[in-house]
Amino acid sequence: MDIGDYMQLKKGMEFELQTFDLEDVERLSEPIFEACLSYVNSHLTSKELEKIDVKYQVGFFDDDRVSAYADKKEGGYIVKINMATWFIIYSFCHCIIMQPIVCDALSFKNEMSQESKMRYANILTTMMMKILFYHELGHIFNGHIDYIKNKESEYIKNNPDYSCKNENAFSYEGRKARPFVSTEMWQALEWNADDFAASRMVGQYTFDENIQHLGLFGKEHGLFFLLVAYVSLFTLMEMGVKVLKPEEYKDKEHLPKRIRLNKSIESMFAAYKELNSLEISLDASDVEEKYVPCIESWTEAFMRTYFKDYDVLNLKTDMNIDELDEQHMHYYNRVDNFYARNLIQELAPYTYCEVQDAKTTAKGNLLNLISNITDKDINEIEIEYVIRKSK
Repeated sequence: MDIGDYMQLKKGMEFELQTFDLEDVERLSEPIFEACLSYVNSHLTSKELEKIDVKYQVGFFDDDRVSAYADKKEGGYIVKINMATWFIIYSFCHCIIMQPIVCDALSFKNEMSQESKMRYANILTTMMMKILFYHELGHIFNGHIDYIKNKESEYIKNNPDYSCKNENAFSYEGRKARPFVSTEMWQALEWNADDFAASRMVGQYTFDENIQHLGLFGKEHGLFFLLVAYVSLFTLMEMGVKVLKPEEYKDKEHLPKRIRLNKSIESMFAAYKELNSLEISLDASDVEEKYVPCIESWTEAFMRTYFKDYDVLNLKTDMNIDELDEQHMHYYNRVDNFYARNLIQELAPYTYCEVQDAKTTAKGNLLNLISNITDKDINEIEIEYVIRKSK
């Protein structure tokens, strides 16, 4: 599917945004969350556990942006989304589907009825919400929250004057790393939650029965929908807004958004090949050079049309592109190596699921072997490898 020419939305096609109150958002979004929770609970590694209970809440955060968090309170685990999250995602999906260029791309240029357009808008809305939910559930089921709570407790014992006690285990993007674990660990945990989400999304949306139920044209149609959902979501999360103090990327709890998107797409494609034993017809260079900028431009057009702030904030498709330059990629390799070498061991006492895939585990084992025979900083090593399957 060539969408290289689809770079601008048609002007003058405004969509009247629907309003929602808190009860509406809870009623519409909670079944999506519960479906995600049920799916994860059906794949627990421990046979002794039937399920993990997680409460869901919709609330009002300090700003009106797409955001969610996971935590553990006295009553147990909780996932909470910002009230604005549903409004922004739903509005985007139901606006964008009315644009002929987007409709053609999502339908693979098949004729679409009004009913089909609404169905596609609802699929895209659900996908984008599920990406958020699975990321937060990844923090719970992969043991991140219990690990962080334990590390924080140990730190407070030795530092009783620590001023950030009892904050959410995983917090807003852009925050400086809290001191009770290393920055590399914070960023590896967030990366791991992104991988958790990508693998679950592919598992659901390239499954034959689900494809048939949703009325999609096949596995790659489901994969293309996921690509649109991921790029759109990261764009709505202000990937194209200039980052303040970009030089501090090594000190934050999250990696920069552009590399998070790239790695999520990479994880998604790897999971597709693994789960379906199929190659992907989408060319990697086309995804990076055509598809991502194009989908990002659709989303930015929506943001500028309906939210005045983004004219002031200078939203651009190529903003923060230095997040993918050689210097940044060298640092990401460090985090990747740290992830591969340390996460399984660190999270073992806390996790309910497989923490990482076999390829990442093999890489970590190899790096740990190399560390025994070299004095070099093992996280600086760049390694390429292939795991061959027996026939």
